[in-house]
Amino acid sequence: MKTIAIFDFDGTICQSFDLIVACLQKKSPTQLDPNHLRTLPSKDVVKAVGLKLVDLPGMILSARKTFKENILTQTIVPTLKESFLELKKKGVSLHIVSSNSEENIEMWLENNGCRDLFDSIYSASTIFGKAKVLKSMMKTNKIDKDSCVYIGDEIRDIQAAKEVGLESIAVSWGYNTLDILSTCAPNYLCKVPKDIFELRCFQR
Repeated sequence: MKTIAIFDFDGTICQSFDLIVACLQKKSPTQLDPNHLRTLPSKDVVKAVGLKLVDLPGMILSARKTFKENILTQTIVPTLKESFLELKKKGVSLHIVSSNSEENIEMWLENNGCRDLFDSIYSASTIFGKAKVLKSMMKTNKIDKDSCVYIGDEIRDIQAAKEVGLESIAVSWGYNTLDILSTCAPNYLCKVPKDIFELRCFQR
């Protein structure tokens, strides 16, 4: 049984897809198609928007600022809080590793009555830096990879989990579509939040 669940934040917990697209649109010289973006891995999204890799740090800072300004308008994925509670009942420790800032995530969790459900929050400095943060988080908390699973809504989440040797759960309600998520071979696929705590990896 997995006793530790590490969640991505944007798209996986918080319904901020539209806000992220709005941030990308500000940087793009052409009109973006949100449905098309959902079929692309992050590196292809960067190309579609017309950004260069050197532009990403500034883009992330801008997005975090925009998120902070709109913190009270972002909603939690329906019924996901109930899934958190079910996992806690099973004795699972919950954590967050995200590209968003710890400050933004803290404020959002407090606003949605979820802060006390999570034992830690870690922030990646770039959108492609999650593997490094996952590894650091596991080392700091003395977490054995066999007891842990990473849950995300993007290809890069699944890739980061694989890079550090973690099993992964891909959720279909966030950024990338279920079809594109399937191509990166996550260990589990979830279509609705209740699927998470019913997975065999959380059963004794």
